[in-house]
Amino acid sequence: MAKIQVERLIPHLIEQLPLDGPLGLLDEIFALQSKIENSKEADFYFQMGLENHKYYLDGMKNEYAKMVELINTNEVAYFVAQITHFEFALKKVYAMQNFNMIGRIGAVSINSQITKYKNLLQIKIQYGQLKSLGELMQEEA
Repeated sequence: MAKIQVERLIPHLIEQLPLDGPLGLLDEIFALQSKIENSKEADFYFQMGLENHKYYLDGMKNEYAKMVELINTNEVAYFVAQITHFEFALKKVYAMQNFNMIGRIGAVSINSQITKYKNLLQIKIQYGQLKSLGELMQEEA
């Protein structure tokens, strides 16, 4: 039996998904960071919610850091295995006799995990490694 090469299977496993994951997140981080740094020129409502904006910015930075760690510490095979695992779980949910509201909520959750790992797989294939936010900010300065 011939050995299956994961690299040859990848185009069949993923569709052309938009790369708005880390790129969109970085865009939001840099835009909000700029608004916070220039908050004196911002409107009254932005200034009143400044603490909430800072909290939201910290959350986005943490989300990006987790994404960088996940992509940089794992190989392509890990993402393929995760996609396969969640697709198997989804088939089990769809095969349930009583596919009720709870089953549908589970299916939506599993579908979101499949989409997440497909996006991460595409990023891993396209970029290999991601730079941390600190490195990107140093380059931008």
